[in-house]
Amino acid sequence: MSLRPRLPADLEAVRSLLAASGLPADNLGATRGWVALREDRLVGHVALEEASDGVILQALAVAAEARGTGLGRRLLDRAEAALEGHPALARTDSIGPWLLARGWQPLPREAVPPGVAATRQFAGSRCARTPIFARPSGASMATPSPIHDAVRTAYGRIAQGGGGCCGPTSSCCGGGDRAEAVAQGLGYDPADLSALPAGANLGLSCGNPTALAELKPGEVVLDLGSGAGLDVFLAAPRVGPTGHAHGVDMTREMVARARQNAETFRARTGLDNVTFHHAQIEALPLPEASVDVVLSNCVLNLSPDQPAVWREIARVLKPGGRVAISDMVLLRPLPEALRASVEALVGCIAGAPLQGDLERMVAEAGLVDLRLEPKPGAVEAMLPSDDPLAAHLRQHLPEGLNPADYVASMYIRANKKQLMQK
Repeated sequence: MSLRPRLPADLEAVRSLLAASGLPADNLGATRGWVALREDRLVGHVALEEASDGVILQALAVAAEARGTGLGRRLLDRAEAALEGHPALARTDSIGPWLLARGWQPLPREAVPPGVAATRQFAGSRCARTPIFARPSGASMATPSPIHDAVRTAYGRIAQGGGGCCGPTSSCCGGGDRAEAVAQGLGYDPADLSALPAGANLGLSCGNPTALAELKPGEVVLDLGSGAGLDVFLAAPRVGPTGHAHGVDMTREMVARARQNAETFRARTGLDNVTFHHAQIEALPLPEASVDVVLSNCVLNLSPDQPAVWREIARVLKPGGRVAISDMVLLRPLPEALRASVEALVGCIAGAPLQGDLERMVAEAGLVDLRLEPKPGAVEAMLPSDDPLAAHLRQHLPEGLNPADYVASMYIRANKKQLMQK
């Protein structure tokens, strides 16, 4: 099935689809929409209406023949991508659980902005008792910083195939032909890598958190900084059709690439249990206590507010949930020139926390049972001697010392406390 913007010629078929789904079709002229086609038959639709003080999600419908295929989630993905972080509202008694899983929240009628309240979707008594859901802008994108901007620019270039952020052949932050070698050097199974959609592995890893997590069927997994989808696509078969794998990334180009890869993944595996969200990891778009396992692979060090990330991890984890993260940790303070280096930042070095600071952040977030396990050889796999970032680092390190003397790739494991049994 293919998705495309709705055309005027589609309106008659859209109205028929909405009527068959018990949805009103008298407001289409005020919306922009997207349709799903199967062999030239219109089998799905979603629309957005812009009011003076918000955007309204509406007219989401899937034909009976296409239900159970994940088309509804794909249409929601397309609509949310168009929102680009703006606040939105929806009035629905059918897809509330889907919206809640994406970070939308119930909203009382009296809290609806006046411009939205005056639209045909919200005015009058026709749907007065239908639940209202809101997607606030803060639920998906925290306030950006210069660090966010630098990282987003660098990784957007990688997503578009423009080489690594540290140079055209840098492996530490993607690009070139080294992605496969880097992943295998960090412990990924070649058979798993060969089953991925093309382009899902960009060589951005510093470990293999999916293997560390010991995932079980039916679990809900969240990958922070999911990139093109590598660890999400590895997690999804492990949790199976009764589980779900979410990915969050703040770079729009990465999310677009991951969603494109998801089409290949669904066709190849028959699984429809992956969702990619455009959001910052300091403001996760999932409800509290909704996730069994949080994964991340060399991303937390890129955040300018790592304590907030750990608080968000603790918020979304279910009681008894667990953390399985691979990230960079400083063994000693970096020279000032490297701490201020943009190349070292986007290369996952300058933002790495000292081990003591990491232990403090995890404890202050309320997580317990922290275990740190250095991965021998990981820094060397990420930064071979001919890597541009490795040369940049050596230029600013004392003579005789190497990057591995300052930073280590570590597996980071922790748990959220179980609720006390009465």
